[in-house]
Amino acid sequence: MDYSGRKNVHRIEVRTSDGETILSTHLVPHSVERLYPFDRESILIMGKAFTSEGWVTYYSIVRSCCGAMAVETHPIPTLYQVEEFAGTPENLFFNETGERSVVAKTGGTTKLLPIEVSGPGQMQLVGDHLWILERQSFYLGDENIVRLNLKTLRAERVFPQLRNGLVSILALADGSAIAATELRAQKVVFIDSQDPTRQTSIKLSGTHPRSLTQWGKCLLVGSEEPNRITVINLQEKKPSIVFEFDLEQYTFDLPRLNKITVDSDTGNIFLRSSVVQEAESDSRNSVYRFSNSQWLSECAAKK
Repeated sequence: MDYSGRKNVHRIEVRTSDGETILSTHLVPHSVERLYPFDRESILIMGKAFTSEGWVTYYSIVRSCCGAMAVETHPIPTLYQVEEFAGTPENLFFNETGERSVVAKTGGTTKLLPIEVSGPGQMQLVGDHLWILERQSFYLGDENIVRLNLKTLRAERVFPQLRNGLVSILALADGSAIAATELRAQKVVFIDSQDPTRQTSIKLSGTHPRSLTQWGKCLLVGSEEPNRITVINLQEKKPSIVFEFDLEQYTFDLPRLNKITVDSDTGNIFLRSSVVQEAESDSRNSVYRFSNSQWLSECAAKK
């Protein structure tokens, strides 16, 4: 039961890449909040549930096996309240905002790393380094990125000064760089993964970049106010904008874009929108599928 007396019934749906057909449905005892690639044929899902012991964080792994889907759910010790994940099946890392650190789960052992990161947020694992989005407060405009050497546990901050609204980070597929959206500065920043002092950025004027995903040699940026998709070419020495298109011209109602993903096979873009319903003190999440022939033709050549 949750705190309001309702049963904790949450559902995971596995659909075809066009989003139209449900392949399987699975019930889990926790909310379904964040999804992450895990390994070749599985994803990891983070969520929470209110139990007799208080709030408990869970992660569920959805695997494709022999033409069927299997789900296994694991609780995280109640000592920790985590939100984000990064890692591999062998080494799992979770942020711990209350302890200002990172929880590591390796070989069946769960422990808090002896580091200090203020408000750890999104994380990305590249080789022996864990990249952590650091937030000084609940307000935008005082962020940094921490690069943690997992062998030595030495942490270094990437920027000498706090940034203006970093909200998401993404490791490029080849591991060469970390891309970060700087919402208030209307920028996407690229950081060399081997030498973090080597940085470049692209200005996205007139909109506020929030989410990132990659398809082949293209980086897709989802922005809000107005809702826009920007496609960046990663093949050049310095990334450049291929094209961008505003979503306001399309008929579907997308209140505020806060997450963008892409299907690796079809190039279909999936957009997530979350809106707080003030009258109900609750949030409503919607997912939209978007396909554009210009986007497909431009990026297919770079895939």
